[in-house]
This record gives sequence, C-alpha cells and structure tokens, in this order.
Amino acid sequence: MVKKYIHELVFKGGTLALAAVIPFSTRMSTWCLLALALNWLVEGNLKQKIKTAYGHPFVIACGLFYLLELCSLFFTRHFQNGFYHLQTEASLLVIPLLYVSYDLLSRRFISMVLGVFCASV
Repeated sequence: MVKKYIHELVFKGGTLALAAVIPFSTRMSTWCLLALALNWLVEGNLKQKIKTAYGHPFVIACGLFYLLELCSLFFTRHFQNGFYHLQTEASLLVIPLLYVSYDLLSRRFISMVLGVFCASV
C-alpha cells in the first residue's frame, strides 16, 4: 500500500515537474521523463501496462508516426542530424506509453498540470 502511494506521488510530482520545465529546458524535461519512466519500470506489472497501452489508438498512432520518422533516415544525407532528431522525438513514444498505462489522470489533476504549464510559460 505504501509502495503504491509512493509510486503515485512520484508519478504526479514528475508530471507536474515535466509540465513546469518543458517550455524552457530540454535537459530538465529529459530528466523528468527518465524519472517517470524509471518509476513506471520499478512499479512492476509491466505485462499488464504494455497490454493496456498497446491496444490504445493514440499509442498506436504515435508509434506509427515515430516509425515513419525512423524510415526517413533511409532518405537523408545527414544521418547524424536525423539520428539526433529521432533521439529528441523519443518522447513521442515514451509519454503516451506512460500516461495511457496509468489510471491516475483525473480531470482535477489534468487541470492542475495545465495550470502549471500555463504558469511556466
């Protein structure tokens, strides 16, 4: 019970921190995403989480879009720049996977995240 509460606090705190730093710091947003992903992995029950996320249309759409960007590497002369772009777009896969597999997103919490984001902009 305490473990679940701690993971919930890390998830909510990481989400609020991510909303606060996304507008002005790429490096900090990467650290927030890493903390959220690590929390997601440590929490366990990965098979169920992946099964939940895999069937969600938004996750599938983001995955297909990322695959399209991955395929574009075959048509570029600037492979290093393209690979850097893929690294920066990796959050396109991570964020939907994290948030679809959690059921902690209430309307109140989403409003709080949007408020933090708007205040940081």
